Amino acid sequence: HDGPPPVDPAGDALELRLAALNGDQLRIDADRQWTVLDAKDVIGEVTGFPPREQRLILGARELDDAELLGGLLAEGSGALKRLDLTFVRRDPERALWLEAVRKDGRALA
Repeated sequence: HDGPPPVDPAGDALELRLAALNGDQLRIDADRQWTVLDAKDVIGEVTGFPPREQRLILGARELDDAELLGGLLAEGSGALKRLDLTFVRRDPERALWLEAVRKDGRALA
């Protein structure tokens, strides 16, 4: 994964507002064309947590890495060009297991 394309402020810019369960908050400038994984790459640069350790939740639903942020606006605050997400850090060891199983379903056998 090469990371997200640059944000075009005149075009498809949107704001991600992340709230962690411990009360910390983070604001990220993003683009509607980014995938959730692109957003996780940027969040990782700020937090130091790799994408595999990040869970992003909109409402009560965990977001899939391949989803486009622009497609989520209908579920969030689309008119405001903003997504309010909950950020949860996955246990690093569990994140490694999940990544291994995604690559090869027999990895834990």
